[in-house]
Amino acid sequence: MSDFAFAPRPLDILSVAVALPNARLSFAQIRESEALVFDGQLAAMSSTFRARVTAELGIEQVAALSETENSRSLVESAALSALEQANVLPSELGLILDYSTIAVDCPEIWSLAHHLQGSLGAGNALALGTRGSGCAGLHLSLLVAQAMMTTHPSLHYVLLAASDRAPSRGRSCLPISIMADAASAMVLARADKKRGALGRVRSVVGLQYGKFADILRLSDDRARMLLDVERFEKHVLPLHFVMLHRALGRACNLLDLSPTALKSYVYPNTTALDRSSIARGFGVADSDVVGPGPKELGHAFASDLLINAEGLLNEREPRRRGPSAWLAAGSGFTWGAAIVEVGG
Repeated sequence: MSDFAFAPRPLDILSVAVALPNARLSFAQIRESEALVFDGQLAAMSSTFRARVTAELGIEQVAALSETENSRSLVESAALSALEQANVLPSELGLILDYSTIAVDCPEIWSLAHHLQGSLGAGNALALGTRGSGCAGLHLSLLVAQAMMTTHPSLHYVLLAASDRAPSRGRSCLPISIMADAASAMVLARADKKRGALGRVRSVVGLQYGKFADILRLSDDRARMLLDVERFEKHVLPLHFVMLHRALGRACNLLDLSPTALKSYVYPNTTALDRSSIARGFGVADSDVVGPGPKELGHAFASDLLINAEGLLNEREPRRRGPSAWLAAGSGFTWGAAIVEVGG
């Protein structure tokens, strides 16, 4: 098992931005158009688990790009908004990190990070990515950003960005979720830059179990995700909360922080069952798992974390100020935990 952790260089979150398509697809529409895949995924589960998933899916519709829209424009909008909120010029960026999962849907673009480098005019930025890591892609990008900012004193500002478009007739990915489209962006700065911050990334931990790498993966066809439902239920689910507890425990230990001091939890918009299990698994109230949840938007890969954290970072409620746990699991198979100080 691979184990990566970072704490010595805290990063300030100057801004977060989310871009969502206006259109929505209903669950009924997806269920009808993907009947064979949907039913096949359900059939691969045990009867007990199948009953729980269908009863507690909690998704009525998903955000979906129309046929005339593309994910490139969506991420450009999110990136520009994040830079404007942060009051950072593109020329000030030293690094652009792409944490998308599904490749951008414009075949002429082979690298989203390089595309943003050009379209934003960020000629001084190094363009990299952690693409394909699923919901844990944001955590892996935070690890890269922390490591590079620690070793390169001249690197002051980083843009993290992602844009994902679920494949046509490929939104059903049970028992994980029903997939949606979204883009997100975050501007990070050295904690010594003295600019106003929404929050501060204090520690990040990533755990990867390579023996499960083929259970959830991207196929050679760039627009398909493959999930071995039976092996996922038998091998990954029993470890899921064990690994999240281990990752969060490490993230807290790096800071000599007690988990009881955590004020909130940020977790992807997978299913109602999964999110309520997070609350039960960590012994907290359902309301401590923040964000809109999956009901109206579906699951937009790693962008879910910023969709759910946007309100938390901007609401400025005294009861929410303090350490927040950002948790996710994704292909690889990877588990991530970060401690973010809300309010800087």
